[in-house]
Amino acid sequence: MPILGSFGAGSARGFGETSGGAAKYEIEALVVAGGGAGTGSIENSISAGGGGAGGYRYTAALELAGGVEYTVTVGGGGPGPTGGPGPAAAKGTNSSVIGGDVSYSASGGGHGPGGAGGSGSGGSSYYGPSGGSGNAGGYTPSEGNNGGTAASYAPGSTGRAGGGGNGASGNANGTAAQANFGGGGGGSGSSFSMQRTGGNGGAGIVTLKILTADYSTTVTGSPNVSVVGDYTYVQYTGTGSYTA
Repeated sequence: MPILGSFGAGSARGFGETSGGAAKYEIEALVVAGGGAGTGSIENSISAGGGGAGGYRYTAALELAGGVEYTVTVGGGGPGPTGGPGPAAAKGTNSSVIGGDVSYSASGGGHGPGGAGGSGSGGSSYYGPSGGSGNAGGYTPSEGNNGGTAASYAPGSTGRAGGGGNGASGNANGTAAQANFGGGGGGSGSSFSMQRTGGNGGAGIVTLKILTADYSTTVTGSPNVSVVGDYTYVQYTGTGSYTA
């Protein structure tokens, strides 16, 4: 159960009202998008580019309004192709929390090689592009890094997921990323003109941290719900919703 229990020290309880009189309150939210796929390769001893990690966004003050349904979307990882040039790889898809006045999203990771995304993908020794650009959503603070740039991926912190790594030469398929961490898939190597498969990107995750006194219990999509101290953690690995 990744990411559980590692948010900041606490959420502020809201006291505002909507025009209809519904109470507002603040929660913490961690939104990680799906990672991009690594590229497959077809040429003798030519490496392909790894996919970029999904965008990583955290807020300590996402304001919800009572009675409003918020749709939670968890981005999938891009599928890795067998053989072929970089564009055959797929980028990851976005994750988001959307409803009422709230629209909070993270961008899917770039596909290898050289694709832009939440974090950019790695480059390739043959296909040519350098690492792709990160922070596709243009957010501040940045949701990710350029391809090839290392970064700490500390769940619950305000750091970002790292950029995609370069593919390696050799007769090997790319490695798939771990599910629900938003990592990029590895680029394949090749040998003796054998086609090799790029690694799949990992799916993202969305976690809401809510004061239990505010938690409505109205959810869809079968999220994992846990109580730690004064807080309820609602962790989505697939699409669902939360009604405040």
